[in-house]
Amino acid sequence: MSLLIIFCAIAIFIYMTANFVVALWRQRTDIADIAWGFGFILVAIICLLSQDSFTTRMLIISALILIWGLRLSLYLFFRNRGKGEDQRYQLWRLEWGENFVPKAFLEVFLLRGLFMFLMAAPLFLVSVYDNNTLDYIDMIGIAVWLLGFILEAVSDGQLSMFTKRFGEDKILKTGLWKYSRHPNYFGESLQWWGIFLLAISVNFGYLAVVSPIIITIMVALVSGIPVVEKQYRDNSEYQEYKKKTNAFWPWFPRS
Repeated sequence: MSLLIIFCAIAIFIYMTANFVVALWRQRTDIADIAWGFGFILVAIICLLSQDSFTTRMLIISALILIWGLRLSLYLFFRNRGKGEDQRYQLWRLEWGENFVPKAFLEVFLLRGLFMFLMAAPLFLVSVYDNNTLDYIDMIGIAVWLLGFILEAVSDGQLSMFTKRFGEDKILKTGLWKYSRHPNYFGESLQWWGIFLLAISVNFGYLAVVSPIIITIMVALVSGIPVVEKQYRDNSEYQEYKKKTNAFWPWFPRS
C-alpha cells in the first residue's frame, strides 16, 4: 500500500504542477476547477492498474468516481468555454498582487492536490484490503451516490439553462433551487458519502470517512458556498432568497 500511496502522491503533484503551468500560459487559474475531477480519474486508473485482478467493489468505486469526475470536469469546461476567467480568481489576482503566482501554485493547485490525495482514501483502502464480498451497506452506498449524482447533475443543468436565458445576475429560485441555495454542492457531498459507505466494509474502511468530510467542509464552509454567497452579497433579490431558502440541506422554503 505504501508504494501505491507514494506513486499516487507523485502523480498528483506532477499532474497539478502541469495544470499550473498551463494556467500560467493561458492566464486562467480556473483551470484548477476543471483539473479537479480529471485528477480523481487519474488516481482511480493508477489504483486499478496496480491490481492483479479487479474486485467488484473496486470496479464499482472506480466507476462512480470516473462518472463523477468526468461529468463535473466536462460541465465546468463547457460552462467556462468562451468566457473570461472566473470572478473568484480575478478577485484573488487583485488581492494577492505580485504574490499571485506563488500563492496560486501553493493555495490553489497544490492544496487541491493534497485534498485530492486525502480524498482518494477509499481507492487506496479498497485496492489493498477488499475481500470482494458485497453487502447491504454497499447497496445503500450506491443508492446514496446515485441520489447525489442526480441532484448535482439536475441542479447544474437547471442553473446552466437559467443563466443562458436570463444571465448570471438573475437568481434561480425554481426546481431544486427552490429547496436549497446550493443543491449542486449538496449532491456532490452526498456522492462522496456514498463512496465512503462502499469502502467502510473493508479493513480500516472507517478511515475513508476523510473523503466526505473534506468535500463537505470544502463546499459548505470554504471554497463553495461562502465564495458564491460573497459574490451576491449586494444583490437584494439574492438576500431575499437567502432569508427563505436553506444554504445546503434541501428543505421547504420558509414563508
